[in-house]
Amino acid sequence: MKKIALAALACLSLGLAACNEAAASSDTSETPSQSISILTRDTEISIGQTITLTYRADGEVGFSSSDDSIATVDDYGQVKGIGEGSAVITVYLVDDPDVKTEITISVYKPFFLYENGYYNGNFDLTDEREGTVYATGNQVQLLVNEPGQEWYFSCHIQRTGYVNNDPLGRFGVGSFLVDTLHPIGNNMFWFGFRPTGDGSSGLYTPYYGGWRYEPGMTSAEYGIDANGFDPSLGFDVTIMRSGLDHYFYFEQGEVKFGYSVAFFDGEETYPGIYSQNQELTITEFEASSDHQAVVDKLNEFQTAESVSINGLDNRLEPGIYDLTATVLPEVTPIKDVVYSLYEPHDGVTCSGDGRLVISDGASGTFRVVATSINNPNAKQTKKFQIIDSLEPSGRYEEVLAIGDGARLEGDNVVFDGNTAYMPVNALPDEDVGYTVDLTAASGKGRYGVMLAAKGYFQYDYAEIVVGEDESRILRYGNHDHSFEAEYALPGSAAFDKAIELGLYKLGGTVYVTLDGRLFKSFASCTEKAFPVVYSDGVKVSDSGHGLSTGEQASQALDLYGDFFVGGYVGLNGGAYSLAAVDIPGGNMNWPPDNDYLNGLKYKQALKGELDIRFTVSDLSPMLSGDSYDSKVLVYLQSESPTCSLQLVIKGGKDNPTYALCPNFDDATWVEYPLEEYGIDFSKAVEVRIVKKVEGLEVYLNGTRVLGDCDGLLNDDYDWSNDTLSTPGIGTFRCGATLSGVEIAAYTGE
Repeated sequence: MKKIALAALACLSLGLAACNEAAASSDTSETPSQSISILTRDTEISIGQTITLTYRADGEVGFSSSDDSIATVDDYGQVKGIGEGSAVITVYLVDDPDVKTEITISVYKPFFLYENGYYNGNFDLTDEREGTVYATGNQVQLLVNEPGQEWYFSCHIQRTGYVNNDPLGRFGVGSFLVDTLHPIGNNMFWFGFRPTGDGSSGLYTPYYGGWRYEPGMTSAEYGIDANGFDPSLGFDVTIMRSGLDHYFYFEQGEVKFGYSVAFFDGEETYPGIYSQNQELTITEFEASSDHQAVVDKLNEFQTAESVSINGLDNRLEPGIYDLTATVLPEVTPIKDVVYSLYEPHDGVTCSGDGRLVISDGASGTFRVVATSINNPNAKQTKKFQIIDSLEPSGRYEEVLAIGDGARLEGDNVVFDGNTAYMPVNALPDEDVGYTVDLTAASGKGRYGVMLAAKGYFQYDYAEIVVGEDESRILRYGNHDHSFEAEYALPGSAAFDKAIELGLYKLGGTVYVTLDGRLFKSFASCTEKAFPVVYSDGVKVSDSGHGLSTGEQASQALDLYGDFFVGGYVGLNGGAYSLAAVDIPGGNMNWPPDNDYLNGLKYKQALKGELDIRFTVSDLSPMLSGDSYDSKVLVYLQSESPTCSLQLVIKGGKDNPTYALCPNFDDATWVEYPLEEYGIDFSKAVEVRIVKKVEGLEVYLNGTRVLGDCDGLLNDDYDWSNDTLSTPGIGTFRCGATLSGVEIAAYTGE
């Protein structure tokens, strides 16, 4: 077989006969027949590769393949590899099919993809079949031909130099989302190596990051290990994917790391190599998307060392429960456990997958054993007591409380600072909401609300975490995933007052409300749940609460409006007060990068033409030196940090200037002055933005502005009715008041 280099790929994929004739001059043979000869260049091609047969014939010819599942051939003699194996391609005379000749084509599966749209940058695959490939510079993404939601990829990477005067570039292995909607290089998550410190040591440190692997993110990178490693020794690395979870193993440093990429939920990705201006030699590569092979690799990566059955209470009423367990270390990929009763118990059964059934009339105590499926020595035995059921009351019940740090005062609960949970005695429901007014007196720890399944084996929660330095943060999530967010400006009075904290579970989604704001949402881990208020280390009291279920829960959530409201945003009647603030840390001033901490985001993605209206007032731009550098931004696709229509405020303190900057392709920063329209931005300005298929119409105080602006009628952006967009409004280093905010379908008026 002739080796395939990148220089030859375009020729082969286009299938030009002239190209094949030229190549055949150095490697050809003739297969004679009565009046047909095939000139063969290569008899081995890869899946997806196309070559054009060249031949000599005394008349019109036809083509056929013995197996179209391996190789197809069209009327022009173009042979395309479809699947692994061998197929016989026959060339025959149309007028006399008995006059024919044949060529056997062997089709193999390439390890790396080099089809158009599935690679970036410069690399050399000449020696791929011999086990070596080279990344030779620029921004390289080289995909392994094993797409799926579970796979592994291992290789040895040797850094041999750099290009483009970039000695500080990064490299590593990644997970790449590539399809017709996601061009290569747009959505990728990776583990890799970056220069340690300022790079002067010549050492490299493991890190993780990528591009647009989370909603609202452009790029990010975070350290995994502080140690530096010598690149001259090479790097033996493995990346594994199992569902959302991605795992990384770096052999030299015994570094193990895991990260869950929720953005890839339900999406197939490709493993692969990435490199930023580095010259790499990649050897010893292997990969598989076979389920058992992936399981074996995951178990090789890390097996369970301990198992702990979840649940806050060991008292269980008769009923059906789905047990869960926590497996450690956290980076253990396969966390499945097998459950069983320690010994038989009348009226109690437990299946291997954790379905626990306690029949009416059962009594006493019983024990359940949970054992890791990949380490029989990692197990736990937990004892449970059967208690009588209580008639649901919809109120707190002290008899059901967990811990001794809570008491009831009338209808409200008071926590004394010890760990305690006070449940609401209500039937679990698929749709349930609970809000509670909580006032913290003192202490360090956490307090909040959870929506728990029976037995507390699964629960969703939202809690305020009070740090040793009196800092406060909102934490929310469940066993599977947890998140943190600021809920007020640091040092503001909001930390010193009672907060109204709420959780609403509607089907599979949980919404967090806080002080009248719809704040966050996440995927629920429960089917049916009931409310619980709790505290751990904080003296806190409940001064009011409300329970809603079924349709009432949905109606109660609707009262919070259609927007997620950021933690730095204050409510003033029906208006929103955005702070004048400079958020530290990289690009954090862009609203999508800080998840609209200082703005509003619509609570769902929308399609079609939109009519966006609001009034902006009380503009408070921030100076950068002697001039303003501030923006008010309307986002039309929150997945991009800059895809927005921007009101740009510049100029000096006494003479601010205002312009519109349409930036819909993340690269256009042309500003169009608004001076000619005579708009007084020191007063309230009514804004209307109509998002249409052909572009935007913008109205300020009822006057259309920049009607013939090419930037607003951007042909490079997809404004089609099928395009999903998540509108949002935020500011960049600018205070503002937003009122009358509405987003509706455009009706043509």
